[in-house]
Amino acid sequence: MEANVKSQITEWVDMVAREIHDEIERDESLDVSNLTHESVDGSEWVIYYTKAAQVVHEYTEGDEIEEAYANAQTWEPDGYWKLMTVMAYDILYGRVADRLGEGF
Repeated sequence: MEANVKSQITEWVDMVAREIHDEIERDESLDVSNLTHESVDGSEWVIYYTKAAQVVHEYTEGDEIEEAYANAQTWEPDGYWKLMTVMAYDILYGRVADRLGEGF
C-alpha cells in the first residue's frame, strides 16, 4: 500500500503544480504562494486526518519529517491528528513549490 500512496500523492503534487502553472500563464498577476496555499490547504491529503498521517508516515522520509515537525510547532497543534494535518500541509506545500520551481 505504501508505494500506492506515494504514487497517488506524487500524482496529486504534479497535478496541482501544473494547474497553478497554467493559471499563472493565463494571469501573471496571480500570487503563486497564495494559489499554492489554497490548493494545499483544501486538499484531502491535509483535511482528512488519516490521509494527512499517510503523507507524514508513508510519503515523507528523514529530514523532511523533522523540518515539518519543527515548523508545525509554531502553530502549537493540539494533539496527534492536528499535528499530522499541519505537518502534511507543510510537506505538501514544499513539494508543490519545488515542483513549480522545476518548470514544465
